[in-house]
Amino acid sequence: MSDQLTRRFGPYCLLKRIGMGGMAETWLAIRQVTQGVHKFVALKCILPSCNDDPNFVRLFYHEAAISLRLEHPNILHTWDCNVIDGRHVIVMEFMRGITLDELLRRVREKNMKLPLEVASWITIQILAAFEYLHNLRDENGERLNIVHRDVTPQNIFVSYDGQCRLFDFGVARTGDPEKDLQKGMLVGKLSYMSPEQCQGGAVDARSDLFSLAAVLYEMATNIAVFDRDNDIRILDAVVSQPVKDPRTIFRDFPLFLSRIILQGLEKSPDRRYQNAAEFAADMRTFMKVSGYAQTNQALRSLLENLYRVEIDKLNTYLSTMALTSLKENEPPSLDQLIRESQQVSDFSFGQVVESMEITSSKLPDFTQNTTPKPADAATSSDVFGCKRKWIFKN
Repeated sequence: MSDQLTRRFGPYCLLKRIGMGGMAETWLAIRQVTQGVHKFVALKCILPSCNDDPNFVRLFYHEAAISLRLEHPNILHTWDCNVIDGRHVIVMEFMRGITLDELLRRVREKNMKLPLEVASWITIQILAAFEYLHNLRDENGERLNIVHRDVTPQNIFVSYDGQCRLFDFGVARTGDPEKDLQKGMLVGKLSYMSPEQCQGGAVDARSDLFSLAAVLYEMATNIAVFDRDNDIRILDAVVSQPVKDPRTIFRDFPLFLSRIILQGLEKSPDRRYQNAAEFAADMRTFMKVSGYAQTNQALRSLLENLYRVEIDKLNTYLSTMALTSLKENEPPSLDQLIRESQQVSDFSFGQVVESMEITSSKLPDFTQNTTPKPADAATSSDVFGCKRKWIFKN
């Protein structure tokens, strides 16, 4: 697949590749249910080179198993996961915006600093995601113990309307640390890891808060606090070196915000904020005493000024694609869908289940707090239909 529109992909039409990683690529796609009704989505597809590797596939579905549980306005929504045209795919929400990393780079290019009001608002939104994530429980009331472990500007999405979302749970840990799929591996980005994560120790919610404090330091100062010229020096800075107080760099830096950041970056987890609610409470107090409005208005205005051309181009592109992308395969009319639904209603639920090519017990179970273990490879399947066919290899 090239990075431009080439073909239908199951019920979707691929439009453009919008991301590439070591294990997967992400595509902007459109699905049209009926005439005049369409939905843009982001499809995260495992790379062909990884598609038949059981270890990569297991990690891919591990990410899906976590993401599908999560429903929060500050976490990127995941709708589904399945196999389409032989590729393992996670179906995600598509948002019009950029990553925080892209925003910080644009600000630097303009010789600007991110306003403290904006940096604080972004931090509060991600802390809201963490308050939900770290306290999430399963159907039996047991805490899931989810730790993101890769909190960086690259994994925070900022929409053009001023909403922020945490995403990418590819290296997240859930449940018993002893059952961690990546136990013994150094996962995440070094310059945002907590000291205990860098040392391969046990991590909990406080590790994520350390990482977010490092992101806040960068947003507030334009300086990546632990960035060094090689990995050894980064590790030393995170684990051993004292953090430079922002007020020694900028004389007018607010004392209250400096204390918040430094507490978040304490080397010892016991001296940090113990949960997202504590961190968020101080951030809200800082915004209140500074006279900042706790709304997305300042962030939205900044993005409109910095990305006016990109916003106009994106809106035009999406409007054009909605009109032309599925022209060769016209979707059914609403009347046709109603007629088809009336035909389907003639069958009993049991008959529909029996028409499936394998029993549901062989499909990944995302309702349990376990990591699904898919086969080495699988064939195509309809994401929204009931017909699925999987091939299992020994």
